[in-house]
Amino acid sequence: MSLDTRTLFFIIIVTSLTMCLALAWVTRQGEDNGLRFVTFALALHALAYVLFSLRHRIPDPISIVLGNTLVALAYSLLLIAVRQANRLPPARLSVWLPPLAVVVLFAYYIDAISIRIMIGSTILITQDLMIMACLFRGTEIRESRARHLVTAGLGLNAGIMLPRVIGAALQSAKIVDIADNSPMQTLLYLSAFVSLILISMGYVLMIKEQADRQTRLIATKDRLTGSWNRLKVEEIAQREMARLKRHGHPVSLIMLDIDHFKSINDRFGHAVGDSVLQFVCRIMEACIRPTDLLGRWGGEEFVILLPDSGYAEAALIAQRIKYEIERGERPDGIKVTASLGFATCQSLDSWDEWLKRADMALYLAKTRGRNRIESELLEPIANDGLEAQGRHVKMSWKTRFQSGHAGIDNQHQALFAASTRLLTLLQDSPRPGLVAAHALSFIRMVEAHMHDEDALLEQCHYPEVAQHRDTHRQLIARAYHLLEAYKNGQIRERELFHFVAYEITAQHMLIEDRKFFALLGQGDEGTAI
Repeated sequence: MSLDTRTLFFIIIVTSLTMCLALAWVTRQGEDNGLRFVTFALALHALAYVLFSLRHRIPDPISIVLGNTLVALAYSLLLIAVRQANRLPPARLSVWLPPLAVVVLFAYYIDAISIRIMIGSTILITQDLMIMACLFRGTEIRESRARHLVTAGLGLNAGIMLPRVIGAALQSAKIVDIADNSPMQTLLYLSAFVSLILISMGYVLMIKEQADRQTRLIATKDRLTGSWNRLKVEEIAQREMARLKRHGHPVSLIMLDIDHFKSINDRFGHAVGDSVLQFVCRIMEACIRPTDLLGRWGGEEFVILLPDSGYAEAALIAQRIKYEIERGERPDGIKVTASLGFATCQSLDSWDEWLKRADMALYLAKTRGRNRIESELLEPIANDGLEAQGRHVKMSWKTRFQSGHAGIDNQHQALFAASTRLLTLLQDSPRPGLVAAHALSFIRMVEAHMHDEDALLEQCHYPEVAQHRDTHRQLIARAYHLLEAYKNGQIRERELFHFVAYEITAQHMLIEDRKFFALLGQGDEGTAI
């Protein structure tokens, strides 16, 4: 089957011009997404096919040399557009060499049609490959699905050109004039039409996806400080909580409030207040790790999400931030301090529960004098640092942890001692078999304690005994699950320790258990740290 070649030329010309005019209408000045270069490329592509359709009606140098040069130039402009959209640096040689080569070589071999076919097709294939390489090199459009449409159009164009190169080189097929109505010519120009649609529409959709991503990014960024907003923090926090539940990876949250910020605004004005917010943000960004997330929670309050971080890491990062803010020097001489509170997520937490504990710790830091750090365990963090071993905090029993019930207190104290032994084992180049055995012994010890505690709360008619018993059941089930995951090599010692020793011993006993201490004999508030 063959179609009239000049009819196909007309379709390609009309399509190119229609898309060119549409892009010219919607493209705004100042945009750097490459659409203007695509617009010019479509205009040159249409003009090239106008010259092709006039073969034998105008001089061959114009139809052959200029027409093919315009096609090569159109693809060069497309290369510029892709590089610009992908934030790649200019590449003048790869852009301007192909059209220049077409001008020189086609003028020299104007009477040798087979050589012209080989030269023109090879140059177009090379340009297609260069553009496809740029589509997958940069980071701006790496996640765009529409780039696959552009790639398909370029691949189709290169695929139809390759047999022409081989056929012309081997002279295995009859060389026909560009205007001849043959099946091969029909296939060639139909593929050119489809390629035009795929490349043009794919590029437009690719830029739209890029703009949509930028809009989403702006919607989740605080304009003043450049930190993330609540929406992004909550999104990543939920993701990290899912990782904690699935794989045991600890995650912590720091809340920070700039001390006496209102008085700074009142005395020096909002412009100075804004610069103080930016000043504190720069310090926090320098203190946290690339994997951490800094967000502005509202006003002068910020949150820092710390993936793969337990209580010890959160405490040390909080100390570093507090110290750097306090010692920071501003050109205007204004001294800035901050209050910080932090909490480590528990496996059974909801986002609101975890956030509430961090917020309560921040509230205590502000009510106890400001320019200090408090933890969810309600213990002030010493300014000279925590007693840390490796990446864990040393846990020890203190009399202020007592509930007033001798049996419960003795069991709690024994569990703290067992946690310390397990911690020491983990720090001394542990052997998996030995760690698993000690962890199993510890879990069974916790299980026995929780059974006794539930029975005691039943006797005391504790109103929330059913909920407390269900929490115990979930904690024990999770402990056995993580132990099996450790035996199978799915988690590390650190995740196992964080749950069985820290989350159960420190967090559960000193947060959840404290709720019923009034039934047993009032105990003082404190922490295991």
